[in-house]
Amino acid sequence: MAAVFNTGIPGDNTKHILEILPASMEKYQPVLTVISAGANDAVNPKMLLPFEETLENLKRIRTVIARYGSEMILLTPPRICFQEFSLKYPFCQPMLEEGLEEEYRTLALAIREMAKEEGIRYVDLFGVFEAVGKVGVSEDSLVRNKANCGAHDGVHPTPGGHALIGAMLYQMIRSEGLPRSRVLCAGDSITHGYPLAGMGTTDGDNYSSFLRRLLDADTDQ
Repeated sequence: MAAVFNTGIPGDNTKHILEILPASMEKYQPVLTVISAGANDAVNPKMLLPFEETLENLKRIRTVIARYGSEMILLTPPRICFQEFSLKYPFCQPMLEEGLEEEYRTLALAIREMAKEEGIRYVDLFGVFEAVGKVGVSEDSLVRNKANCGAHDGVHPTPGGHALIGAMLYQMIRSEGLPRSRVLCAGDSITHGYPLAGMGTTDGDNYSSFLRRLLDADTDQ
């Protein structure tokens, strides 16, 4: 059976993830590391970073992971419903008026292109969520909103959204024959699973929990 660990921290940006990653690599000794990062660099007023710094931090994160002999999968930042986002985080309104939505989209796509150029395996959350077309204010949205959870959000995936992420990771692990005995899921609130049941664990409604269940049920490993 695979051991899956969840060290996601809500609100974290790539700078802090890079700072704390070596300690997590030492502690968990993963053979595969999943990183979810970049969104807070663009939308969290307390964690904003220049565009170029975010991309460089992600490259450095890859270097740290490789130093410990671990494979890596990067999750690109997810699609955000900014209509909901503005209602949950009204203090971000000035940023929205200055073009935050387009800036965020540009960063998410740049992270994807950087991963391609650097040869980093990635799961394109932004692209997949956008293509599925279920990011909005309706009840079937893949991100939480007033209609499906009773509170405005627009950023954090629903249990169904996390199940999709877990399934995409599982499929990549299987199709590419990646090691799976010890999997570290690190990064921001997407990994943490905020604010769902079992957040911060691998026994809840976050993607790391769904990934663990899929790996445990895989009889072909």
